[in-house]
Amino acid sequence: MAFLAHGATVCGEPGVCIEFEESEDKLAANLASLGLDLHDLSKRKKLLVDHVRIDRNEIEEAGEYI
Repeated sequence: MAFLAHGATVCGEPGVCIEFEESEDKLAANLASLGLDLHDLSKRKKLLVDHVRIDRNEIEEAGEYI
């Protein structure tokens, strides 16, 4: 997120984050502690965050891990 926020604020480059663990609000609170305003970046269409929720019963093991 620091990389994406830097790109959005310093370089003017938009970014996209697909988040599997934290909701956008929790992520915004964490970024606020670093002085970054995720909601403002979202409003200005500089950063898009999509929270994808996957339930444990939807996860399927596809093979062996070495």
